[in-house]
Amino acid sequence: MVRTVGRDGRPAGEETRPGLHGVLVVPMVVILAALLLAGMLPVGVVLADTGAQSGAAPGDAGSKKAGAREMKFLFSAYGQEARKGLFSAIGNVLLGPDPLAKMDRPHGVAVAPNGNFYVTDTNMRMVFVFGPDGKYVKTFGQQRPTPLRSPTGIAIDAATGKVYVSDPLWNQVFVYNADGKLLKRLGTERNKEAGKPGEFLRPSGIAVDSQLGRIYVVDTENHRVQMFDRDGQFVGTFGKRGSGDGEFNFPTHVTVDKQGKVYVADTLNFRVQVFDADGKFLFKFGKLGDAAGDLARPKGITVDNLGRIFVSDAYFQNVQAFDQSGKVEFYLGEPGVEDGKFLLPAGMAVDGRQRLYIADSENHRVQVFLMGN
Repeated sequence: MVRTVGRDGRPAGEETRPGLHGVLVVPMVVILAALLLAGMLPVGVVLADTGAQSGAAPGDAGSKKAGAREMKFLFSAYGQEARKGLFSAIGNVLLGPDPLAKMDRPHGVAVAPNGNFYVTDTNMRMVFVFGPDGKYVKTFGQQRPTPLRSPTGIAIDAATGKVYVSDPLWNQVFVYNADGKLLKRLGTERNKEAGKPGEFLRPSGIAVDSQLGRIYVVDTENHRVQMFDRDGQFVGTFGKRGSGDGEFNFPTHVTVDKQGKVYVADTLNFRVQVFDADGKFLFKFGKLGDAAGDLARPKGITVDNLGRIFVSDAYFQNVQAFDQSGKVEFYLGEPGVEDGKFLLPAGMAVDGRQRLYIADSENHRVQVFLMGN
């Protein structure tokens, strides 16, 4: 069953985390899929919560924990500093409590060409913007008459500066300029024919190919990926419900590499699938298990400048790095609250300086690492 998660990331009432066992996982997956299909659980919440039931790291066979050579922790970003002292008391009287002080449930991450990074927060219902040093800059997304309800995926077009944010409760993708001004929305609110091209049923991950001028949107409950041009015009779609090559079972996140290959976290098929720019299947890797290279709840995905594929796993509470053949090289993290540890890691991004940004949802932060060779 889906269990309540405490603030420390553990299921309520549990002191230890069980290992990964098929007899428990299969019923859980069936129930989860049924609830999602019934619309009883919003994707922005369910896909974060279900990974909290185990913090087991994958087995050590064939992989190693990332060391200083592979990954160096730089800093964590939490949000705006709360008002303090006398000014806090005065501000609380004049302006009300300071609700924007900290992130609560960060989910998606994207980096702009100027080094600022943007983070969606599904609970705070807005986008946080941080400078290259992790200092809070601003928030946006609560502008009426269409404030965000559960911002999940986020991507930035390096060529135009446009920011794309998915919202599964609106069933739409919001398009903003770099300053957070709403420009347009893709999809129709609460559309009764959400399976039509250009319409969504709980969209989640987003990626932009700035060279091609194409936007990829993971249409989670339609089990497909939709493609749009920079003007928001529908280009095409690929995928359907299933477990075969090119088929999906509640996909969640997507990324594009410098060669234009598209990587999709096929979450409830416990794998990553790779496609060309037009959606032609190329290869896949990952399977359900608890050994190195196995995946249990793959979520965020990104590719660094060396072509390594990073996949966050909300069940293992870590990030695994794979080469271009799908072979695991090393993993980063384990359950915890200290630097380099995670509670429900979600979306990720890489910038041109080989910095890896990881949304650490239940620790209410984004952790930033410098990657080596």
